[in-house]
Amino acid sequence: MKTLQRTAISLAAAQAALLCSGMALAQTAPAPAPAASAPDAKVQKVETVVVSGRRAALQSAQKIKQDSDEIVDSIVADDIGKLPDRSVTEVLQRVVGITIDRTMSKGDPEHYSVEGSSVNIRGLSYVRSEVNGRDTFSANGGRALNFEDVPPELMAGVDVYKNPSAAQIEGAIGGLVNLRTAMPFDYSGFKGGITLSGNYNQLQGKWSPAASGLVSNRWKTDLGEFGALLSLARSKSSTRTDLWQVEPYYKVDGTHWVPKGAQWRDSNFDRTREGTYGALQWKNNDVSSSLTYFESKYRMQWDENALFAQSNPWNLVIGSGATYGANNQLLTGTLTSPADGGVNFGADTRYMTRDSKTRDLGWGLKWKASDRWSFSTDLQLVKSRTNAFDSTVATGLQMPKETLDLTGSLPRVVFDSSDLAALSNKANYYWAFTMEHLDRSKAEQKAWRADAKFNFDDKVLQDLQFGIRLTDRDATTINSNPSYNWQAITQTWQQGWNISGLARLNDPRFNAPVQLHQFKNFFGGQSVPAVYVPDVSLAKGYPDTYVALHKYHDILCAEQVAAQGWGSCDAWKPATFGTDPQGTNEQHEKSQAGYAQLRFGFDDLPLPVDGNIGLRVVRTDMKANGYTVFTNNAPTLQAGQSLGGVAIPSVTAFSKAQDASQTYTNVLPSLNLRMKASDQLQFRAAVARAVARPDFSQLQAYTSLTLDTTQHTEGNTVVVDNVTLSGKADGNPLLKPVKANQFDLTGEWYFSKSGSLTVALFNKQLQDVIIKQSANVQLLDGAGKPVIFNVTSPVNGAKGHARGLEIAFQRYLDMLPGWLSGFGVQANYTYVDSKTKLYNPVVNAYCAGTSTGPENLNLNLNGCDTDGKTFGDLPLINLSKNAYNLALLYDYGPFSARVAYSWRSKYLQGVNVNGTNGGDGRLANGTSVAWALPTWSDSYGQIDAGINYKVTDNFSVSLEGQNLNNALARQLMQQQIGFMTRGVNYTGRRYSVQASYSF
Repeated sequence: MKTLQRTAISLAAAQAALLCSGMALAQTAPAPAPAASAPDAKVQKVETVVVSGRRAALQSAQKIKQDSDEIVDSIVADDIGKLPDRSVTEVLQRVVGITIDRTMSKGDPEHYSVEGSSVNIRGLSYVRSEVNGRDTFSANGGRALNFEDVPPELMAGVDVYKNPSAAQIEGAIGGLVNLRTAMPFDYSGFKGGITLSGNYNQLQGKWSPAASGLVSNRWKTDLGEFGALLSLARSKSSTRTDLWQVEPYYKVDGTHWVPKGAQWRDSNFDRTREGTYGALQWKNNDVSSSLTYFESKYRMQWDENALFAQSNPWNLVIGSGATYGANNQLLTGTLTSPADGGVNFGADTRYMTRDSKTRDLGWGLKWKASDRWSFSTDLQLVKSRTNAFDSTVATGLQMPKETLDLTGSLPRVVFDSSDLAALSNKANYYWAFTMEHLDRSKAEQKAWRADAKFNFDDKVLQDLQFGIRLTDRDATTINSNPSYNWQAITQTWQQGWNISGLARLNDPRFNAPVQLHQFKNFFGGQSVPAVYVPDVSLAKGYPDTYVALHKYHDILCAEQVAAQGWGSCDAWKPATFGTDPQGTNEQHEKSQAGYAQLRFGFDDLPLPVDGNIGLRVVRTDMKANGYTVFTNNAPTLQAGQSLGGVAIPSVTAFSKAQDASQTYTNVLPSLNLRMKASDQLQFRAAVARAVARPDFSQLQAYTSLTLDTTQHTEGNTVVVDNVTLSGKADGNPLLKPVKANQFDLTGEWYFSKSGSLTVALFNKQLQDVIIKQSANVQLLDGAGKPVIFNVTSPVNGAKGHARGLEIAFQRYLDMLPGWLSGFGVQANYTYVDSKTKLYNPVVNAYCAGTSTGPENLNLNLNGCDTDGKTFGDLPLINLSKNAYNLALLYDYGPFSARVAYSWRSKYLQGVNVNGTNGGDGRLANGTSVAWALPTWSDSYGQIDAGINYKVTDNFSVSLEGQNLNNALARQLMQQQIGFMTRGVNYTGRRYSVQASYSF
């Protein structure tokens, strides 16, 4: 692959030199027809004339869908740098069958993402991403691009393929998202444009700028035709999220369910996104070539201040005036906790930064050797990196009481004068904890493909396309260990044995800086009291500030040890980063794929049928650099003792590097058919086999094995009662791809250039879905005999389905006279039904143990309430049964406008995720038990609108608004008493003004 890389760079340099010489020899000549830049497999799917205006953009997108060999939906930019939304994820949610998730990360649904984050197609997250037909990705442990990192201003269009063909790169069970940029030959000659905009966040009262520009030209020379294009984009975005939150409910007295508190927070998010895209093209007779460079940079800073409950639920006392609902859940009441010295809260300051960069260099060459034969080749180099720092420092707060009102749509905490006095008194606050997290990832892929196409001179056979593709990909992710290193400074539960008291803020010995944080304009006008939080400099100053804060613990610990005459005071230790193999995931992957695809057409039938049939075969070689640790906890015999009972395997403890590798081959047939009932009405049928490789984060090769025993003593004999051979692993390097058999049927009626009604039925039968369950790992004892350990890790452990219906409709009211003909409508609806079935079901009525770790299978797979009762029968994560989009359009003369509403129904965000899990549940008999509530996002709908006025043929201005209905994003937690409000997010309205000039 090193030779491949050098060849790509040499060819690219040669092309750049030719372009420079072409500029010098440029001469005036009529512009040729635009030439598509994508590989042959993509040409007829994405080729479209350049248009302006929303109506023309819809016409272009509809034409792509109608003429495609596969089932595809497209969105085309109205003009240069003018996709219809402010982020690629928000653009994608307008496509039928696509929904977006609005959380910051998969395992932390507590934190809201205003612009959206992950994308699901037909309810599935197995989505592959491309830029201009080439596979691309972000270095985040996954396999797809972070769409929120991509500047939408660089995009000319987005195509979503929902069923594969043999010519397409493997890996898209849910679907393929291809981001298209402009190419120089897309324009007839010189073209340029510049756009300036300002974005206003109403909740913050803050403006953020954005700018983008494009310049392109083409020249006729004696050496052929040359083209060059450069596009730049830079935008800043500032958003804020306010949150009301309720803690999970506990059955505190055997009858009534009471949360251990309610809380509030605000989070400020600042993002700078930069994009650079350049393209060179050359064409001379039957030979053409292109060189493209795409780069996206993403810098994010996120600050949070929060007040959150951290009481012991079993010490809470409920006031006599409390009221309860039909399921005995608390509606209103006052909580006190005399046993803990007050109702305990935390108040934190969180500071996080992330810096990401993805670069994609591609070179392609096409040669039409004859009327029958054409050839193409393509080289690509992708490099991506990201690194993050996340730091939280918290104070604690003890309140005499907390009064809750949970009767309305928003939870409320009711404050009287004594509550306000307590919140403003530093004597009630103490230094509580610190928590740091660091991660760094990088990934690189080199890819080469070669394709050939033979055109038949036949009434039925159209062409045969075949080719090969080779890739070499490396991915390394380093996380701090522990990943999120929570460490107590002083906590109420440490008093009396580890510390003499709490490090109060009014004690001059503990005088680190704090600030009285005002939650200004909370929820657009609510009043909540200020709280003392650590100054942000303490979070930014890691590790030095952490060392200073944890010395407060050491002072109080020394006092306690001196008073009681025993104990120890261990100094704070930061999380390891880059030095512990448990925090490192290093992956190497090579693939070799070959395909053949035959296109055919039966044009002489009463109802003409065309399509393609093909086979793709791909071999994947995986290698993971890993580490295995074995800990032997067998009993240590004292002098004179002997061992009896159950035999203990003789395996010596070790810790060593241990790589893992595997090779597998997937055979992927596909068939796509289209029947034309008329020029306006057509039907499609598609059958295919598809795969999606595991994310690299799921393939980590670090395994921890443990031998544990239970025993008793009889005289001088230690009698072993039981030997447990167990282990855990965050990843499994022997995972196989998820597989799917896919079936699609569509009916498509195109009754005008911008009018259509389409219906699609789909059924995806999934196999080898990845879940966390048990797998066997083998070691050899001293005699060479195998010893089998039961290890909790990701496994290919389930099957299931995602099947449903899509309906889409669009049209302008062209039959109306004059300005009324400018009105139009665009609507779509998606229904998805899903089910998963474990290969080895885990069904227990109640959870057991207090661990929330991966080894607690019942808890992780089924979820458990705070009384230990199991839920089960959960759907696929991030899948909404119902979703729809409705847009009212207007496009007439210089005016165009859109009012769009996007809605999706409730969906499962996760089980055993941050904030809704713990080890302080209780069974009916009083035994402590771990719990993890299924966490859901409630149904959500948002109104966005925009109006554009074309002042001249070259100059236009626009005004856009997002979330104009001021929608609240509600999070639910599933409990026996119902789907209870976990949190309510408020982001406010956002506006942007924009001016564009093209030349």
